[in-house]
Amino acid sequence: MSEELFQIIEKIEIRLEKIISENKKLREHQNLLKTENETLKKKLEQSQLKFEELNRKTEIIKLAKTWTSEGKDIHDSKIKINRLVREIDDCIALLNK
Repeated sequence: MSEELFQIIEKIEIRLEKIISENKKLREHQNLLKTENETLKKKLEQSQLKFEELNRKTEIIKLAKTWTSEGKDIHDSKIKINRLVREIDDCIALLNK
């Protein structure tokens, strides 16, 4: 009876060691994924900032083109200028908060 008990205990110890080893591997993998996730978040944030900057530049280029269109689309130009002024006002209001 004690031999059977000893074998059962050995099997339990072996299984426990396997579980501990697997747990360690999973924690290492989790840490790796967390690091990768943070890196990807930073890249996404940088990409979003670049996207916003390019959109602003595009708007400026469009506005410049409408000014050089020899009087054409003056109404559109005024609308765009008014929109830009409102955006600037909103930014100033946010800064003052």
